[in-house]
Amino acid sequence: MTGFRLSLISHRSSVIGHQSPVISHRSSVIGHQSPVISHQSPVISHQSPVISHQSPVISHQSSVISHRSSAFM
Repeated sequence: MTGFRLSLISHRSSVIGHQSPVISHRSSVIGHQSPVISHQSPVISHQSPVISHQSPVISHQSSVISHRSSAFM
């Protein structure tokens, strides 16, 4: 019976040693997320011409207000 318990203890140590490639596999997944973060930088710089495109829309409303003032006179 004692020899059967020793085989269970030696079997558990092989299971613990089998978890080491799982930890090393997670480090490669964390290192794979770095190009995803650097890929978001051109998306933020792409929004800058959209904000500058709204400026002629605001200047277009000023001509509408000046057109109403001539109709009021």
